[in-house]
Amino acid sequence: MFNFFKKKPEIKDVSSEAKIIFTLGDSKDVSINIEIPEYNSESMSRLASLISTISSNACEMQTIEMIKQTLLQDKEDELLYEFLLYVTTLSELKRQDGDKNNSKKPCISPSDMLK
Repeated sequence: MFNFFKKKPEIKDVSSEAKIIFTLGDSKDVSINIEIPEYNSESMSRLASLISTISSNACEMQTIEMIKQTLLQDKEDELLYEFLLYVTTLSELKRQDGDKNNSKKPCISPSDMLK
């Protein structure tokens, strides 16, 4: 399984890969770095695929599972519980924000009643 906590990752040829790198600094500001090999249709297609993938629930769950397995393997149970608490809290806050936005919209819009 991919172990992203290693200090020295393997170096491989990445000249044709598209990358999106998210970094969270001390000030809690998110920095996004996007790398593509060149400006062409193939690069744009790969970039669109990446964006679609990272916005999916499946990607989120797979990433959480990878982190979980790594922390368990390294016998960091307490850190795992702390991480899962953070993830659960943030997910709940995101869900509540979504519920607030949806509650402002009527189930049936007034214009639909006139049709």
